[in-house]
Amino acid sequence: MRTCKKCVMNESTRLISFDINGICNFCRQDSRVQSTYRSKYNDFGDFVDFVKSNKNGRSEYHCVIGVSGGIDSSYVALKAYEAGLNALLVHVDNGWNTSKANKNIERLVNFTGYPLHTYVIDWEEFKSVQRALIDSDVIDVELVTDHAFKAYLYRFCLKSGIKFILSGENSNTESIMPGDWNWSKTDARNIVALAKAKGISRIKSIPLLGAIPRQLLERLGFVSSVPVLELFNYKKQDAKEVLINSIGWTEPGRKHDESLFTKFYQNTILPQKFGVDKRRAHLSNLILNGELSRDEALKVLDSHPGQGLEYSLEESYCLLKLGYDDVSFKAYLGREPVEHSFYPNEMKYVRRLQVFFNVVKNTIGYVRRLGFREG
Repeated sequence: MRTCKKCVMNESTRLISFDINGICNFCRQDSRVQSTYRSKYNDFGDFVDFVKSNKNGRSEYHCVIGVSGGIDSSYVALKAYEAGLNALLVHVDNGWNTSKANKNIERLVNFTGYPLHTYVIDWEEFKSVQRALIDSDVIDVELVTDHAFKAYLYRFCLKSGIKFILSGENSNTESIMPGDWNWSKTDARNIVALAKAKGISRIKSIPLLGAIPRQLLERLGFVSSVPVLELFNYKKQDAKEVLINSIGWTEPGRKHDESLFTKFYQNTILPQKFGVDKRRAHLSNLILNGELSRDEALKVLDSHPGQGLEYSLEESYCLLKLGYDDVSFKAYLGREPVEHSFYPNEMKYVRRLQVFFNVVKNTIGYVRRLGFREG
């Protein structure tokens, strides 16, 4: 497979293309993201002042921070604490936390003094929906996890009157991720359709909130999710050292290894069934962020993503917990993948809503310019 000469993305994604110098479109897109990103806040201090002055009187808290025990969310919580924000930590437990992740959350709570609110999803229901996604042969079997975590934050804020969600999402270390390697994390309709196809008529304990309600909450000013790491020159290695030295944070492993299932999904399911090694995207982001050389990344990729006795035991545990034996799992790995779009989804409605918002925005801009000229 042809590999980019700047990062380590290759033709395992059908969405890659190369220029005459052998540089891929993801590198070029990343350069545009980094150069054109403009926040409405000058810096993190400006954002903190804005949050403090716009706190909803219904709640004592300035913001909520969703925490997983990983680097990004832990660092966000630490920076909020240092800035004097009164934050509430929120964690959604889907039954897959590692002991290291749980310990990191505990350390964070002890150091900051922030209260922790944990929502526990009913395991039997979550397992059923997770199995429905797996048995449907779609690529993004983590869709239900990622969706539920963020959906719960929005619903919690709306109920408690907290206006701001401080997010660990950032373009510095997450801008490269091919669209054919996952599915829109806001697509509640796709989750429901996949579950229904496998006999699950109703989802009760898993938080769902589709893309359109989320956009309306954001645009109407009820809840705002802010990727605050965009307000820093964020470096993952620097953040890790700060967390280790300040709260005794322990690295769970590679990106997203704070979840046993995510580790299993990225190290076994994606490479063996879909031919996808997400390390390529994670490492490429670090290369473009100046934290890793391309040669170092290639050395990492020389090794299998999941190997060793410890990982073998974890893999067996995941299969046992989900209710798969070796025969059924091998049969799953051998089946042809199915596109998410084969099932009902929200994408066409999201596109229509975006067109509507663009028309409204352009109309308002035109009216304002017209009024200015008349004045």
